[in-house]
Amino acid sequence: ARFRDLIETAGVEPTTLLSCSEAVEFVSEYRGFVHRGELVGCKHYAGDFRVAPDFAPIEAALEEWEARPVACSMDWGVTREGRTLLIEVNDAYSLGCYGLSPLLYAPMLADRWFQITGSRRRA
Repeated sequence: ARFRDLIETAGVEPTTLLSCSEAVEFVSEYRGFVHRGELVGCKHYAGDFRVAPDFAPIEAALEEWEARPVACSMDWGVTREGRTLLIEVNDAYSLGCYGLSPLLYAPMLADRWFQITGSRRRA
């Protein structure tokens, strides 16, 4: 959760754990598309498109994250110092394609929908 002031925390249980990070300025931001454990695309969406992410931390994060859904996105930012940092993760059921090929995007949405609903994909 993100709170601008303490009044917004009034309805939060006192035992709720919150993560807090320092504000970071990104010079470039990218959305990585993850399907069946693989990074299938990475699209620029903010800042300087000429500043590309370092894919080593992206691949390392994918390797570490075992309980991920079948399809999701991971948004990454690049700092002035050249560090690639995770911004957020989004479930595939509500992603925009950001220019990803429909041939990659549509199966992501379908697979995640089938996972959420517990239904089977038709052959």
